[in-house]
Amino acid sequence: MSRTWRKTTLATIAALLILVVFQLSRLRVTPPSVDGDLWTETVKRGSVPWDVRGTGTLVRAQNPAKFIVRVTVPDAMAGELRLNQNADVDTRKVVMKGHVSHISPSPSNGMRSVDIALRSPLPEGVGEDLQVDATIHLGILENILYVTRPVHAHQNSSVPIFKLVDGGQHAVRVVVKFGRASINTIEVLDGLKEGDQIIPSDMSAWDKFDQIRLK
Repeated sequence: MSRTWRKTTLATIAALLILVVFQLSRLRVTPPSVDGDLWTETVKRGSVPWDVRGTGTLVRAQNPAKFIVRVTVPDAMAGELRLNQNADVDTRKVVMKGHVSHISPSPSNGMRSVDIALRSPLPEGVGEDLQVDATIHLGILENILYVTRPVHAHQNSSVPIFKLVDGGQHAVRVVVKFGRASINTIEVLDGLKEGDQIIPSDMSAWDKFDQIRLK
């Protein structure tokens, strides 16, 4: 076997390998098909209530004849809490008005304890250790870009979200920077614009894909 023949053969093999690599690089992974009947939401601009929800119980105050509501809220929201902020307390029988009377100075397991003083006596049948929900009203977020809060989105975080494209036939993964969060909505700082549609539900089953096809 001559040296020239070997060189020609090696050159031919190398060229074929380059061609194969090039062709493979051009191949596109077929995006998986996902049920098109998914929950979608549209990015909007406007003003929205800024609230935080807590869960807890009715406990006796220092005055044993009175009760307060002691709830826990995510520590990430604690910096927005202030004394005397208004709150609604849902006892499952009636919604009562109150205000923030104490904020724990330190968190425990990522949560912060908050006391709410009630503005009226407890109704009949409502007493100590009753499980309640409380909505603390932080204020109003004026003229912001916002969307219904995706499952894994938290205040001041950047999260990958599927955004609808091609008239809703496909969805592509985009990283969205979120700002202030309320109970059901969250501020959009970057990555989306007004009118964009997203899939806010849990899409972790498709974490390995940057694009999906909607049936």
